[in-house]
Amino acid sequence: MKRAAILLVALAGCGGSAAKPVAEKTCAPTPGVAEAVTPAPAGTPSSVRLGPGMELEATKRNLAAGKIGAPLVVSGTVRTEDCEPVEGATLYVWQTNGTGRYGPRDGDRDRCCWLSATVLTGADGRYELDTVMPEGYDAASPHIHMMAGHADLAGINTELLFGSAGAPDVVVMPVREAEDGLAELDIVLKRS
Repeated sequence: MKRAAILLVALAGCGGSAAKPVAEKTCAPTPGVAEAVTPAPAGTPSSVRLGPGMELEATKRNLAAGKIGAPLVVSGTVRTEDCEPVEGATLYVWQTNGTGRYGPRDGDRDRCCWLSATVLTGADGRYELDTVMPEGYDAASPHIHMMAGHADLAGINTELLFGSAGAPDVVVMPVREAEDGLAELDIVLKRS
């Protein structure tokens, strides 16, 4: 998670004396590839349990496969670069289950996805994803794919990577920070 940097601004007060510095928060944008994000429909919840979507229907078998893995809750706030919460931001997420599979095999590929969801942040900019700890595949670290955007802000496509190294366009969270089944990730979007 990126931490806010503090910028001090000196203001001149009445009578020629300098006023106390005023702290203005700035938040570093979340790493990711710029991508337009289609807004979620009004009424989309800000807190969801990930489940079958995209190519998959919510059958008993698909629901059961999505529960394989250690429980994990990922939550956070979508913010602007001045650290203000963003109401109505859309997040699309998808991931593997605890065995490193996105879905049932279809020839040489996994159909997607046992675990996917769409959320729309509330007035406080918060979101919550109830899921399982993903497992990596093909030597990749465990990760959750995330697209985030808002009509007034630039959208991003990124990954929440549970490991110690990654590419410059992903968010890296050490696995130890999610060992208790909770991961906090604020997402900072740039102005369009």
